[in-house]
Amino acid sequence: MSSQREDGRGLITPKIGPITGRLEPLVRGTEPRISVHPTYVDDDRRVRVATYNIRHGAPPGRPTDLRGTAAAVSSLHADVVALQEVDRRVIRTCFADQAMRLGRSAGLTAHFAPARRFLWTGSYGNALLFRGTAARLERVSLASVGEQRVALIASVQLHEQQVTVVSTHLQNSRSGRQSEAGGQLDEILGELHKWPRPWVLMGDLNLRPEVVLPRLERAGLHPVSTAPTFPSHAPRICIDWIAVAGLELLSAEVVDLRASDHRPIVAELVPSAGGSGGSGGGAPTAQVGVEESAE
Repeated sequence: MSSQREDGRGLITPKIGPITGRLEPLVRGTEPRISVHPTYVDDDRRVRVATYNIRHGAPPGRPTDLRGTAAAVSSLHADVVALQEVDRRVIRTCFADQAMRLGRSAGLTAHFAPARRFLWTGSYGNALLFRGTAARLERVSLASVGEQRVALIASVQLHEQQVTVVSTHLQNSRSGRQSEAGGQLDEILGELHKWPRPWVLMGDLNLRPEVVLPRLERAGLHPVSTAPTFPSHAPRICIDWIAVAGLELLSAEVVDLRASDHRPIVAELVPSAGGSGGSGGGAPTAQVGVEESAE
């Protein structure tokens, strides 16, 4: 009996199973997914994660619409959401604490890691929204010649299991200078080995598959999708990523939402046998360089 089912849009959704290395269409003829093998999964162990570059809540060619962004984020129905290009108390977005408002709308706790400051009151960076509690959160500054880039890493309790999750936004290519993003990704992958498995790395890496995939393989992570995510109106390139270690993939999708210039990725995961491991860093419960969003 097949382990897949098809909905009215031709979307092939695997019911259950671990990651393999073979790509197949997610929507026939367009987006790939990682193929899976069937196994039994307790629904209570499922974890739904998503990554979304929200472009400070401004759809292309339009002003900021945080209500629209909140509706988009909430529609993902995720336990953990990694957000990039998030404003906090910035003039252009009416001084809103965007992470807090998006988290509250989705029923999730919000934590924000500033990458750079805007004038005296504002900042711009990455956020993590999650259901549950965090034993440890840390803002990691990445080596940056141009705009400062950071990663927000958290050890989050999800369905009675501790999972390490990352939200990051790496340097984009600039005219006349080679992208720094590859080195920044290497930094994050090295940092992950100081944290307990399983791992979920999410974000706008500003890197294409030929650069990302060899690095993930060396670090022991697997991508959930290599489908195009940018630009949102007609995706042509894959620069947004979710990659995992110590977890099995149930399904993955690039969602057709237009609240930003990127499309979000959503994945359903379940802990794999032997997926947990001790922390290499041995750090105590802490919150380093991270701001809990609250008004």
